[in-house]
Amino acid sequence: MANYTDKSGQVINVGDTLIMEMKGLGKGEVEVINYQGEISIYDDHNGAYPLQKAIDRDDIILTKKVIHAEK
Repeated sequence: MANYTDKSGQVINVGDTLIMEMKGLGKGEVEVINYQGEISIYDDHNGAYPLQKAIDRDDIILTKKVIHAEK
């Protein structure tokens, strides 16, 4: 299985939440899932899209969402 990283080098795993920015269209949150044996990003509006294809696109920027623990 391939190791995927976001634009800052953080490893992307199934179950992570990513911020996806499409140049010229805006940004939103997507979930990383295993869809039919392929690691994909998913949102309720667009469904599943292969993560590798998203990473290869010049018009998509993926950033791992960081959840800060409360002190």
